[in-house]
Amino acid sequence: MRRQAVSVGEIKRLPSRLAVVRRRSAVCSLTELPLMNDGRRNVLHYLRSHARRMARKSAGNRRYRGAALTANRRQHEFVLDVSAQREETMTTDRLAEPNADFVAVERRCCDGRSPQRMFEARLRVLCVATFLVLVDLLLLGANPIAAQTAAGPKSAGPHFRADGPNADEFGRKEGYPSCKGLAYVQETRCRVGALSHYDALFPARTIVAPKQASQLTRTTTEPIIRYDFSGINLTLDDYLNRNPVTGLLIAKDTTILLERYQYGRSDTDRLTSFSMAKSIVGLLIGIALKEGAIRSLDDQAEVYVPGLRDTEYGRTPIKALLLMSSGVAFSEDYVNSTSDIYTLAHLTLEQDPGGSLAALKRFNTRRAAPGAQFSYSSAETLVLGLVLAAATQRTLSDYASDKLWQPLGAEANATWIIDATGQEVAFAYVNAVLRDWARLGLMLANRGNWFGKAVVPEDWLIASATSAIPTAWPQVKYGYQVWFSADTKSFSLRGLRGQFILVDPDSKLVLVQTALSNSDSQRNELFALWTALRTQLP
Repeated sequence: MRRQAVSVGEIKRLPSRLAVVRRRSAVCSLTELPLMNDGRRNVLHYLRSHARRMARKSAGNRRYRGAALTANRRQHEFVLDVSAQREETMTTDRLAEPNADFVAVERRCCDGRSPQRMFEARLRVLCVATFLVLVDLLLLGANPIAAQTAAGPKSAGPHFRADGPNADEFGRKEGYPSCKGLAYVQETRCRVGALSHYDALFPARTIVAPKQASQLTRTTTEPIIRYDFSGINLTLDDYLNRNPVTGLLIAKDTTILLERYQYGRSDTDRLTSFSMAKSIVGLLIGIALKEGAIRSLDDQAEVYVPGLRDTEYGRTPIKALLLMSSGVAFSEDYVNSTSDIYTLAHLTLEQDPGGSLAALKRFNTRRAAPGAQFSYSSAETLVLGLVLAAATQRTLSDYASDKLWQPLGAEANATWIIDATGQEVAFAYVNAVLRDWARLGLMLANRGNWFGKAVVPEDWLIASATSAIPTAWPQVKYGYQVWFSADTKSFSLRGLRGQFILVDPDSKLVLVQTALSNSDSQRNELFALWTALRTQLP
């Protein structure tokens, strides 16, 4: 065996290597392989790209599941899965443990004969595939995943990417269709288009932006951030390659540090909030209380909404509704289509003539006293929306424009989905561009102030934290329609399928994410990234 050490910069000049096919076992996926440095990471992505090409070329008339480059964690050997029924390897070179400057390449031969003679013999007889010349490293843009991890510092953006993880599953080949109505719930190919054009699927009212937007500054380069998750040290590029994120923005005070978009989305797309809208309702309730439109949080909902008189929601104090502790029975189980949340969504989104008020009257069983226990329920925010509209004598969209979007200096109009009666569906469905979501978060990070002007009363934010109650999850509490960390020092706006605004007032740091799904693992990885950001960007 001959050993040849070459610099990372010389990798692209290496000649093509002979590919040897043999059986192997005990391999781990590429995403589990520790990434030692940028040079090795680019080589990995290069090899994966060409491994896929070689699998297609060598498939012949047989059906292959598709090539996937993997690696043996202990030996650092690159392995190519080419068969749906069995595991084979296609390897000529083994990348030995690299340091920051060099990657050692071992040219392998299959017996004791000279490497040159073995090369010629296998080229004629035994070879089933050949890796292309590594000079294609210069063309990493041909592989979208590799393009996301190209070496060198990036500007702070915005950066746009036409694809993303599992892009074909999410409709890339069809141009990311929106489909109709709630089709995206079952048809993932519709999800990218739907969640960035929600106001084209259902009736909506405009939240008008001011003529002049507030100015956000931008750093010259993105910060270099690393985080640990499941025993692997990862980068921001890795995070985006692993998670179905449509938009990611990180900002501090009034400065954007990073702004990325995937799946062909742009900074002019209005990205839907799902339940982040609940927090907007909570903020507007606080403003209405400060202005005297709402007299007391101890008032029952029926004081403002006569249509709820003699119902359990009508007899619930506003404070209990804010804290998701009305005590009224309501099931919010997103994996069960018979859950109450599906009934509520269909009646409001799909324009049942009775609208929000009639929908709420279907849920009229009390199981606990108001304020006794936390139970997350979108119906409670729907009640708050009715209270707010009645107390202010304005639509929620108009009030949100006047009290939030205008003083924030939003750069674009937002929209809010409405029911058949014209009432905003208060528990979700505000649609806004990513930077305006960031402005909202940054204002909250500045304790309700924005460019020297109070937007949300600071004492409301303090009361929200002070009043926060325990939830079923020990790491979080719930305040006035907002999620707090257990110590209430940081908080978040959260929405179904991975919508987040994470806020750390002490460092004035904000992370905004819009996404297509949100498994437990994806959520845990986001918070691993957030923990690293708060440590590395104090």
